[in-house]
Amino acid sequence: MLVHRWSTWSDHGRKDDLMFEPLAVPIPEAARLTGCGRSTLYSEIAKGNLRIRKIGSRTLIAIEDLRSWLATKIVEGK
Repeated sequence: MLVHRWSTWSDHGRKDDLMFEPLAVPIPEAARLTGCGRSTLYSEIAKGNLRIRKIGSRTLIAIEDLRSWLATKIVEGK
C-alpha cells in the first residue's frame, strides 16, 4: 500500500504523524510505484487504457485507476 507521512501539530502542542494514501499521483510517481517506465504509462494513456486527470498544469493518475489498470495486466501461469 502506498502511504505518505504527514506531520501536524496537535491541539496539545505535540507533533503528530498522520499516515495517508494519496488519491492521485503524478506520472513519474506512478511509474515508480508500478515498476513500469514512464514511456509505458504514456503509451497506455495514449491508447486509452489508463486515465489521467489534469489539475492546472499537473497530470495525475488516480490510484484507483492505476490499480484497475494493473489488474488487467495479469498473466496466467505458463
